[in-house]
Amino acid sequence: MDATEQDYELLSQYLDRELSPSAAQLLEQRLETEPQLKARLCGLQSLQRQIQHAYSGIDAEAVPQRITALLQDAPVRIVPLPHKRVMNWGFALAASLVVAVAATQLAQWERSAGVDAALSVALENTPSQASGWMTLADGRNVRPVLSFQHKTGNWCREYLVAEAGTSWHGVACRGDKGWSTAVLASADLVDSGAEYRPAGADDSTEVADFIDLHAADIPLDAAGEADLIAREWQ
Repeated sequence: MDATEQDYELLSQYLDRELSPSAAQLLEQRLETEPQLKARLCGLQSLQRQIQHAYSGIDAEAVPQRITALLQDAPVRIVPLPHKRVMNWGFALAASLVVAVAATQLAQWERSAGVDAALSVALENTPSQASGWMTLADGRNVRPVLSFQHKTGNWCREYLVAEAGTSWHGVACRGDKGWSTAVLASADLVDSGAEYRPAGADDSTEVADFIDLHAADIPLDAAGEADLIAREWQ
């Protein structure tokens, strides 16, 4: 007999040490006589270990100051959650994986592709170029590709960011509080000797679609961009 939804609930509580001693003892007795139930427990234990190992370092990473500031400024709203546990084990497991992956992506974004101070300075001052890179203090390579005016009147820049094992293709727009990313996609860059270039058009679809939809005019030429940089994008 396969495990029921209630069985998964019990196994989940057992792994989390939430069962009372008597309930845990009853479940352990069942585990000795029900091989399929024991196999389900072993599978869940294995998955739990994999998740813990894969994301064990996330809680040790410092929360970016920009995120901390947002949390401090945000109004506090406490929403009571129902005491009853989620009964759909598949949904609960999927939700746990989504949270873990989202945490990883947030940490990766902040390290690699967020418009932090160093990248913001590069976008503010570096002319666009078809090849070559500006190397930031943390080792990332940055290449502004083009500049254009958004339909809102703000100025935007298409850019590439590359570092060991990770590369991004995005557009950042300049507002009252500086540069912020408007669209960002993982880029597949290939080494073509001394330079790196996007491997294919598929990597640029999101960026190209954003520019086509939001650009007020054609991109600036080199002289126009240089003049705008000298005027601090005003």
